[in-house]
Amino acid sequence: MQIQSVVVLVLNALAAGTAEQVKGTPVQKVITMMNEMLAKGKAEKEAETKIFNEYAEWVDDKSRETGFEIKTLKTQIEEFTAAAELADADIAELSEKIAELDGQIATWEADQKSATAVRDSENAEYQKISKDYKESLDALARAISVLESKAVDAPQAEMLLQKMSKENPALRRVVAVFLEESESTRTEESLRGAPAVAAYESSSGKIIKMLEKLKKKVQEGIGRGR
Repeated sequence: MQIQSVVVLVLNALAAGTAEQVKGTPVQKVITMMNEMLAKGKAEKEAETKIFNEYAEWVDDKSRETGFEIKTLKTQIEEFTAAAELADADIAELSEKIAELDGQIATWEADQKSATAVRDSENAEYQKISKDYKESLDALARAISVLESKAVDAPQAEMLLQKMSKENPALRRVVAVFLEESESTRTEESLRGAPAVAAYESSSGKIIKMLEKLKKKVQEGIGRGR
């Protein structure tokens, strides 16, 4: 800027003092050329100043816009951080509940397993008892059928039952119970007198009745098992 001012002063002095003397001379041409350069420099300076001002204004606008965006983003970050903290709290609470439920499920599964084992054991026992009852019923029905078809006295009937029981395990259990009840009946009738015992030993009818009574007890036992 100082060089340009000096040049301007020199040119003005030359133009004022020697205009008439140097008119059309090479010096005048130089002065004219320098004036043109000065004018061009001023124009370029004004253009650059305008560009700079526009750029500075754009920078200010962009700075304000960026400031707003930063402020908005900070607000969003705070909101997201709060939401994340809330989510972490929810996760911790839900994890605790899940752990509690897992414990309950484990307890229920253990109880169910234990209950299943008990039911399986009881069912196996029931199936065994039910099978024994059914086999005993079949054996009783067969024994009654055989005795009804034969005219035998009581001792012969007992011998026949014992012979049949050797071939039929289910009948073996029935005969054991029968003999126990038969012995009890004989003892009771013996206390009443010899004729009753003789009547008991002379016919298989009472044995059949005892077998039928025993069959009824087995049927009742099946009913209770169900």
